[in-house]
This record gives sequence, C-alpha cells and structure tokens, in this order.
Amino acid sequence: MAPTGHLRLIPLPMPVLEPGDDLPERILAALDEAGEAPVAGDVLVVASKAVAMWEGRVVDLSSVQVSARAEELAVDSGLPAEFCQVAIDESDRVMGSVPGALLTYARGIMVANGGADLSNVPEGKAIALSHAGKASLALFLLAATWWMTEVIPIGVTAIAI
Repeated sequence: MAPTGHLRLIPLPMPVLEPGDDLPERILAALDEAGEAPVAGDVLVVASKAVAMWEGRVVDLSSVQVSARAEELAVDSGLPAEFCQVAIDESDRVMGSVPGALLTYARGIMVANGGADLSNVPEGKAIALSHAGKASLALFLLAATWWMTEVIPIGVTAIAI
C-alpha cells in the first residue's frame, strides 16, 4: 500500500472490561459502532490493560495476604496495603515509594507499581501487567484473523509505540 502522507487515529471507547469478556468481539462492536472497519495497512494498538484483563490478570484485593513490607509501603505511598502487596508480588525489585506509587522493576524495566493498576478496573480489584504481551497479541490476532487479515499489529502497550 502506498503511503498516504497522513495519520488518522480512531479511539474506540469501550466500557470497562470484565474478566472473561471477549476482547476481539468488544473491539469489533466498537468498530461497528464507530462506523469503521479495519483495512489492509491499518495499525491496531491494544492497551496492555485490555489484554491483561482478557488474560484474566485481575486480582481480587480482598483475597490478598498483606505483608509487613506492604503495610509500610502503604503508609508511605497512600495506596491500599493490598494493592501494595500486588505490586510487590509483580515486581522483581521494589526500591521505595512516592505519594501514589511504588518505584519498582518488573520484567527488566522500571515501572510504577510493578505494572499493577487500580484504574479502569472493577471496584475492589487490581489489574496486573500482562506476562506475555506479544504472545497475548498473537493469540488475540488468531482469535480475530477473520476480520484482521491484513491489519498490522505493532504491539501491546499502555502507550502506542
């Protein structure tokens, strides 16, 4: 396909995903509602949080066993102790905290809260970073090949790279 010289971004608003939701079907429905359909040469960017939700990486905070370290970090950061424990569990190393975040390394990168997040998830839950974003993307594409035969995946990330 010849370059067109422009870039068009089409955000697809969707309600908060729940564990077990059919992500490809939700994206198809959002595309349909927006009056859009992917075509050859399109690029599809899927947020890591959506993929993590699809993978079932949702943690029920009421079931988390809180350590003394999580309690300390909760006081320093202002985050719930249960969430601090999830962040600890998801991290290779916790270096400390600042108000609103733990400073961590996870999967070889510096990332807040070990990649765990409290935003845009059901009440009382946290979402953990996808363990295999690219592998998950491959599974996603396999599940949706009938409508994405020539759409170019560029990655699964919280920011579009």
